[in-house]
Order: sequence, then C-alpha cells, then structure tokens
Amino acid sequence: MKILKDAAGIILFIVLSILFFLYIMPFIGETIMIVINIINAGFNKLSEHPILVIGIIIIAASVYIAVFIESKAVMETSAGSVVSKTEPIQIKDQKAFERLIGLKKAKEEVRNFFEIINTYMAEPEVAKQYELKPPKGLLLYGPPGNGKTSFARACASYYGFAFISIKGSELIAGDGAVGIPQQRIKDLFAAARTRKPCIIFFDEIDSIAQVRSGRSINSPSDILLDALLNEIDGFDPLRGVFIIAATNRMDILDPALIRPGRLEKHIEIGNPNFGERIAIIKAHIGQKPVKDDIDYHLLSELTKGKSGAFLEACVNQANISAFKERRKINQADLSKSIEDFA
Repeated sequence: MKILKDAAGIILFIVLSILFFLYIMPFIGETIMIVINIINAGFNKLSEHPILVIGIIIIAASVYIAVFIESKAVMETSAGSVVSKTEPIQIKDQKAFERLIGLKKAKEEVRNFFEIINTYMAEPEVAKQYELKPPKGLLLYGPPGNGKTSFARACASYYGFAFISIKGSELIAGDGAVGIPQQRIKDLFAAARTRKPCIIFFDEIDSIAQVRSGRSINSPSDILLDALLNEIDGFDPLRGVFIIAATNRMDILDPALIRPGRLEKHIEIGNPNFGERIAIIKAHIGQKPVKDDIDYHLLSELTKGKSGAFLEACVNQANISAFKERRKINQADLSKSIEDFA
C-alpha cells in the first residue's frame, strides 16, 4: 500500500511539472518581456529629453538630502535634551549629606565607595601600587518616596562632581526613529567624559533594564540595555565617570546589569525608622505656625512603615487646613491628614 501511495505521489508531481512548463512558464516569460519592453521604451523616451532626466535626478537628490538632514536634526535634538540636564562641577559641599535626614548606613557605604576614587585622584601612585579597582557604579534600591534622587545629588555635591540626571523612561520614549535611544546613551557618556569628574544618575533604571525574556532580541528596551552595557564595559571608573542608578524594583532588574564588574554595589534607601520619622516631620514643619500640642512620638507611631514623601504630604495637608482657617497647625490636623493619606 505504501509503495502505491509513493508511486501515485511521484506521478502527480511529474504531471504538475509538465503542466507548469507547458502553460505557466510561457505566460511568465511573456510577462517578463512585456515589463522589459516597457522599461526600455521609458528609457528611450527619457533619452530624448535630457532636461527631464536632470530634473528627476535633482528632485530625487533633494528628497534624499531633506530626509537625511531631518533625521540628523531629530537625533541631535533628542540627544541634546539629555545632555542639557547636566549640573556643572560644584565646589565640594561638606554638609550635603547632613541635610539628608537618616540614611546613616547608606552614607557610610557611599563614603567607602568614593574613598577609593579620592585616593586615586589624590595619590595615583598609591592607588596603582594597590591595584585599586572600584565598582563602576552604585545601585540605590528601596521603596519609592525616600529620596534616592536627593541622595545621588548629594553624592555629587559632597565630592564636587558634575551631575547628569536622566530617567530611564526618557531614554526609550518619544521619537520613533531607528537608533535614537542608542545615540542618547552614547551622547550621555560622551557628555560625562567632557565634564569629569561626573556622575551619571539613571532614575527608574528598571524601565530599561528589566530581565530579558529572550523572546525578542529587537525590543526597544533590550536594544537600549545592550547599548548601556556596552558603554559600562567600555569605561574606567578611575578616570572620572561614575554611575548611580535607582530603582524601586531591584527584583526585576536584569542580572547582567547588577553583576560584579558593573553595578555591583547595592545600597538600600529604605523607609525611615522611628527617630527619623520624627526628624522628617519636624523638618517639614520648619517655621510654619504650630501649636504646642504636637505629639511627635504619636505621629511617628501612626506613620510606621511610611516613606519620607508620605510624611511631607501629611504635613503639607495639615498646613493647608490650618491656612484656610488662618490658625496654627495642631495635632488634630496632622492626625487627620495621616488618616486621609493612609
């Protein structure tokens, strides 16, 4: 039975092949000849009108140049919007960290990190003797609203570095032109090299550095992450360019970014503790008019596990309530605002 089926298949193939060569091939050949004749006739007509040929060439060249210039302008504008966010090199501000409430452990860790950098800059021979190799960058992680951006900016102020800040979503959003996100990354690092010592701060790094699924190697975020990793691998942190990245979701970051040799130093910026919450509430109250009945210990208990941004919002809401009635902020205002935001 199998032999008969195979034989029938072979016979059917032979019959179809014969029909194809007898009826379809001549039709295809005729069609090709017609197209060739039309093209030849067109060229013959054009050869009779050289001015028309020159006009067509000029128009085609003009269109090409216009598209090229527009593409370049979009690329430069997009890249320029990134570079324009640079804060110049600052005079070292020894009180930069003091203005940040709490974060004692984070401050100690970042000082240990930059001590190597400062040693290299002040005593390059000593650094060379010990073959110092600091991490290429820091990763700040923790719940939102606790000042990761302020902490990164304080690092730049404390050590006197230029500061370039960019959100991950800004690198990948906008212009649909091919290659623009990669060009933004290149221009970002190029700008940092001309302003060294310089810190590049990537806020919301998780928007461009999530774990790659492997389903599509051409997704915008994967392409952008590859470009970022290439830049990280291509620079020496001891030459004045450093990376600080921030995320609320360290668990979804691609391991390739946070492995040793890249952003290997991870510092937690967590919610404030009991004493830090009291200090933050007092700092946000500042010189605002308040009554003497404020129980800061109770307020700290009521806001356990809350972020610094939450505390600020509560104080502002209480202040608005007092302002509307032209009176001082009292305990009831603060307690109610905490209840409303909770």
